[in-house]
Amino acid sequence: TGSGGDVRLSNASISDITIDGNAANHPASTQCSNIVLECLANVTVKNVRSINCNGNGIMLRGTTTTNATNLKILNNTVLNSSSIGIQSSQFDGLVISDNYVDTSADNNIDIYGEDGTTTCHGKNFVISNNICKNGLVGIFPETVRDGVISGNMISGCVSAGIHVNRINGAPRGINIVGNTVTSCPVSMFVTGDTNGVKVSGNYFRDFTTTGVSLGGAGGGNVSGVYITDNYFDPHDTTTYCITTAGSVSSVNRAVGNTMPSTISSAYWINETALTSVSCYYEVPAVGTHPQVTAASIGLGFVDNTSDLAKPVSNAQQAALDLKLDINATAHLNSATNPAPASITGWVSSNPGALPLIYTTASGYGEIRAQRFASGGTGILLCSLTSCGVVGTQVLPAGTHWQFSVDVKPPVDAHTNAGGAFPGGIALAAGVYTRITGTLVGTGAATNPTALIIEANVDPGVTNVFTYLRHALLVQAPATPVISYFDGDSTGASWTGTPNASSSLGAGVLIGVDPSSPQTLSNKRIAPRVSTITSSATPGPAGDTTDLFTVTALATGATFAAPTGTPSDGQTLLIRIKDNGSAQSLAWNAIYRAGSVLLPSTTVVGLQHYLKFIYCAADTKWDLVMAVTVG
Repeated sequence: TGSGGDVRLSNASISDITIDGNAANHPASTQCSNIVLECLANVTVKNVRSINCNGNGIMLRGTTTTNATNLKILNNTVLNSSSIGIQSSQFDGLVISDNYVDTSADNNIDIYGEDGTTTCHGKNFVISNNICKNGLVGIFPETVRDGVISGNMISGCVSAGIHVNRINGAPRGINIVGNTVTSCPVSMFVTGDTNGVKVSGNYFRDFTTTGVSLGGAGGGNVSGVYITDNYFDPHDTTTYCITTAGSVSSVNRAVGNTMPSTISSAYWINETALTSVSCYYEVPAVGTHPQVTAASIGLGFVDNTSDLAKPVSNAQQAALDLKLDINATAHLNSATNPAPASITGWVSSNPGALPLIYTTASGYGEIRAQRFASGGTGILLCSLTSCGVVGTQVLPAGTHWQFSVDVKPPVDAHTNAGGAFPGGIALAAGVYTRITGTLVGTGAATNPTALIIEANVDPGVTNVFTYLRHALLVQAPATPVISYFDGDSTGASWTGTPNASSSLGAGVLIGVDPSSPQTLSNKRIAPRVSTITSSATPGPAGDTTDLFTVTALATGATFAAPTGTPSDGQTLLIRIKDNGSAQSLAWNAIYRAGSVLLPSTTVVGLQHYLKFIYCAADTKWDLVMAVTVG
């Protein structure tokens, strides 16, 4: 309960249950609701199945003296209500999203803010991504303000798909955007004077009375409605798309809308209001509805893209190219790998040096392992040719060589101690131990940075080898080469046949090959996040940002074009939250809206997520998703 003796609910939730009102076995009523919560603050109903009720399926409400704050009705199923499916009243901060509401004798979703004065006592709301079917009205906002109704699917309602109504307080600041309303007599009603209702980007289809009715069948006034960028597709060719009715229709506008070529412009508007003041109804364009498909928003392969074919941005790829995949497999086992015909340049003048890297004339390296009849078997990873390999090349100064080697010695062994890297690691006989690290080239022939692994065996013992597995050596940028050898030494030179060798071509990073499809298993690519508090001209750095966040926008903002050179198909996520006051939003022309519209204002206290995909052909960042949560 609340503080100060208030018995209304605070910090409470109902989730993951089914409530069956069993209406068929009770007297008819509208007063036996399945869920009625008297709320003060922070109340959530989610994942609930509310069916067969003799009243409202779900109701959350405040009082006319104290608004309930932060109410959420999420992902519920409400079926067969004798009154309203989902209702909320007297609120400040309401989210009704992702619900399925079917067969309500009254409205499917109803929000209410009347308190007997000219003040709207329901404010700051989001109604999004709901499916509403077979109600009196799909969504009925009455005497409320400052909210968004977006992305809802409404069909088969008895009266209208959406009905904005005024009792005393004037609705204002309401954006009705991106909804699809199908097979309702009237797609949308607005009744009563408003202080700003914007109807944009909606699809009104198969209506039989009119698409948008300004004034309804009553004798009242209607004003302040802006109708733009909608598609009107009536049931037949003699149904009006817009009808004005009532006493006075004032300051209402319709521009930039579209209807099918089969509809005569004579049936665009039917003005029956007794008086029309400062209204403008532009004749719509003729065309087809821009059907939204996965391909049209860059998701044509969303259901069947293999992991190998999923793209990453240029910046992400460049970062991946510098990484060593420690789990990459280069099984270099003398028992299973065929021997190459010949390898040149591997003679050593110092049998005790146990060469592992041979630096070629081009400055690249090979990994080598050797068995020595003179008393040991081991490997050496070094940064200089002075480690015992004939040649004049050294690892260039400042270059970094990442290595990962699984080593299995024939007897207990150890890495070198005393100044070399990494010193003193014990290695058990007959099992693989992984050793990883980075060598830095010195550019000189002294003081090598080296990894030495030595396992002593009796001189003259043959066929006793130190094996390598997953042997990796990477220099970036360079041409990495991997080789694996077993052999014998005689005197001052090495003889014998290499047992295995693997050489990867130019431009290839071992384990992560930028030129061919590969699978990275169990890897996470952390998004690059750029965060600001507020700016009048926020703009992401396109080459270094995956998520651009504005945490407390305190002014109207015009989003600048992302800097840098984006790649085709690159994604950018923008997250916006205001500072507790609604802020206007505008967008550089490089941001392009389609069926999903760019927001023009924030909703107080809520997070706005906008996902863009770059279209190189048109040099545009296309908006493909816009949701509001919080």
